[in-house]
This record gives sequence, structure tokens and C-alpha cells, in this order.
Amino acid sequence: MLSSKDNFQKFISWLSFACLFLLFVPGLWPQISMFLFGGKVVFPNVFFKFILILIVFVSFLIRKKLIQELIPTYILLLIYLFGEFLYFSFYLKYDFNFILFGYNIYYFFIFLFPFFISVRYINEKNIIMIFLITSVPIYVLALLQHFLNSNIIPVRSIDGYYDALVWSFYGKIRAYSFFGVSLLLAIFSTLVSLLCFKFYLTQKDSIKKILFLVMFLISIFVVYITYSRTGYLIFIGSFISFILFEKSNNYKFLNYLPVFYFLIGLVLVLSLYFLNYHKLNEQQSILYKQKMEENLGVTGMKFKKYYSSSTISYAELIDKTPISLQKGSAPVLASDSFVMRVISWKIAIDLIFNSWKSFLFGQGIYYSRHINMAEYACDNLYIDILLHTGIIGLILFFAFLWQTYKYLIKLYDNSLFRSVIISFFSTLPLSNFTSNIIFVYLNIVLFLFLSDNNME
Repeated sequence: MLSSKDNFQKFISWLSFACLFLLFVPGLWPQISMFLFGGKVVFPNVFFKFILILIVFVSFLIRKKLIQELIPTYILLLIYLFGEFLYFSFYLKYDFNFILFGYNIYYFFIFLFPFFISVRYINEKNIIMIFLITSVPIYVLALLQHFLNSNIIPVRSIDGYYDALVWSFYGKIRAYSFFGVSLLLAIFSTLVSLLCFKFYLTQKDSIKKILFLVMFLISIFVVYITYSRTGYLIFIGSFISFILFEKSNNYKFLNYLPVFYFLIGLVLVLSLYFLNYHKLNEQQSILYKQKMEENLGVTGMKFKKYYSSSTISYAELIDKTPISLQKGSAPVLASDSFVMRVISWKIAIDLIFNSWKSFLFGQGIYYSRHINMAEYACDNLYIDILLHTGIIGLILFFAFLWQTYKYLIKLYDNSLFRSVIISFFSTLPLSNFTSNIIFVYLNIVLFLFLSDNNME
């Protein structure tokens, strides 16, 4: 029989799981709130982050557990980020809210990492069951969005707290279900597909075997109807890693899977660029350029260069981007999103190499639809972190991620859930060449930290 202390720990562990799940499915709470309160979101998802901070603080006081392997790089990264905070605040005169907002976007889950093991109190079988059960309503809505070519649910709240992103592409609905973002649905479907694939291989009961095969195939189809090429890469990479984890006893090789994916991503992006894929679809490129100018109010507006007396406008940087001919067609093969990324990357790289200070320490700029940066998004984690905290921040950031991956490999004990999460995490260097979804990877790893095979 569990003691009152154990019951309390179990309660806050499940509460933390609920918060993590609502952050992983960021459109779920807004949809519930809009349904109950006349189209309004009573409180934004950041509220769940405050709950997580409180949970981690209380759990650490009770159990005093730390992931010791992460502490050295964790401390170095925190010291550097604190120094950057002072640098941006007092030297560059940034608004405190602007800096804190950026830190929340990029580093919130990292701040919790070493302490989250104190929250661990859930059997992994229960977590797997929740993922499988919730996949049913999530898939039903995604399939309806695809076949009816309709959102089905509201795409924005009347108070502006929720807005579904990039759901329309070439006249088709990119399935996003309750996630609000198609790429997140692709990631969820990837995780569920790996679980179903393993259950299909291990089940003895023929009915259950068929059921898991059907769910596996549906999961693949849902990944497809998101029309997210980054999602496709994550699925393929995760599946390859999963097979390797299941079949290989060579942990030294598995340790270097992220390096393998980094090289693949680098070759893929460079190949697309030098094959002039970024020059396709002139009309759409020009429209995107005009939209960026309008969103950023570039006309007559200059972006201050904090490292010199000169100024430079986004329009001047965009004008350096060569754009030529050819029209895209099918959503999966359309060139538009790569054109957008190349334009954004050129803008960011010019800012990064503006001066030695900018290269070393960054400019503190990050993607936000609400503060300062309007609709500008870099969609490349490496460039994003360079622009935000410079080459020093980039090195410390990825040193911490590397230590995290090595710790996950150390945890691997042939458990299904750990195998799925580690397989997914190994694709981080690949997928983040064309996106910045580091917060999703870190969110999902915390699910693993919650799970304990010895708990009932």
C-alpha cells in the first residue's frame, strides 16, 4: 500500500504528464477552452509551464534527485545564458520582456532537465496506453480534415491567444488535428507508428496483430497528409533508428547516430541549394518577399545594427536573394517553403556575420509572432541559435544536447518506450536543418524522464 507521500508524488507526476501532453498538443487546451467559453482561451498554454516549474521545485525538495551526467554542461550553459541576459539587457538595451520571451521559447525545458528525474513516478506502460488511446480521436479529426478538405475546428480564438499555423497549402488542408501545427501531428504519428510496429511484431493474438498493423498503416498515412517534408524526414529517420536499436548490440555505433543524421541533413540542404531548387517558382517567391516586407514594415524601417553605426534594412538583404523561374505544383513537391527558408537564412546569416561581436555573442533575435520580429521565422535551429546567442551559445547548446543523448543511450534497457523516444531524439540534427522544433524534442524527452519500469 502506498504511503501518503507516495500518493502525493504519484499525483504530481501525473499532473506533470498532463502539462507536458497539453504542451506537446498545443491546440488541445485552446480548443477545449474555445468550446466551453464562447471562442475564448481562458488562459494560454504558458500557464502549464508555470505548473511544471512548481512541480519540479516541490519534487526536488522531496526526493532530491538530479541527473548528474548533465550538470557540467548544464551549469556552463546557464552561466553563459545569464551573461547573455546581462549583455542584451544593459549593453544592447533590449527590453527585459523581449529577452525572457526568447529564453522561454528556446530554453524552458532545458532549465528543467536535470531536476525532472525527481518527478519520475509513472509506469511506462501507462504512458504508452495514453498515447495509443489518444491517437484515435486525433487521427479521426486529421482524416476528416484531409478528406473533407476542411478545418472542422476553429483555427483561431477571438482573443488572439490561439492561431493554427500553416494549415492551408495549395488549396488543400494540411492535417493538423488538435495540434494546430501539421509538423507536430507528424511527430505524434511517428511515435505512435513505432509503438504499433513493435506491438505488431510481438503480438501472438492474431486479432490484436491485425489491429496494430492497421494502426501502423493509418499512422503512416496521417504523417503523409500533414504535407510536412520535415515530418517525413523525422519519420524515416526515427524508423531507421528504431530498427537499429532493436537489432544492434553495438552501442558505440548508436552513440554516433546524431552525427550521421547531421551529415545527411547537411548534404541534403546543400544539394537542394546548389541544384538551384531555391530558385523555383518565381511568382510565389516574389509574393513571399512582399509579404515579409509588409509584415516587418520594412519600407522606411531600418534594423539597428548594434555592433556598428551603420544600419541595414531587411529589404536590402532580401534583394540579394536571386529568384528565377518555374512553378511548383503538388503540395509534397512544391518549392515555396524552401524558397522562404533560403530567403530567411540569407537574412539571418548577414546579421550573424555583421561583426565579430555578433558572431561570438549573437544579436538576441529570435522568431516570434508577437514581439519585435513579426512574422519572420528562420526555420533552421543552427542559424537560429547563432543569431540568438552566437557561436559560443551554439557550442554550449549542442554540447548539452550531446550529453543528453549519451545519457538517453545509457538509459536504454530494451524498454519499448525508451527505444521509441531515443530513436526520435536521434533525428534532431536532421530535422532542425529545415525547422526549429527543439522545444518539441525536449518536451518529448521529458515524457521518458517521467517513466519508470519499476512503478505499478
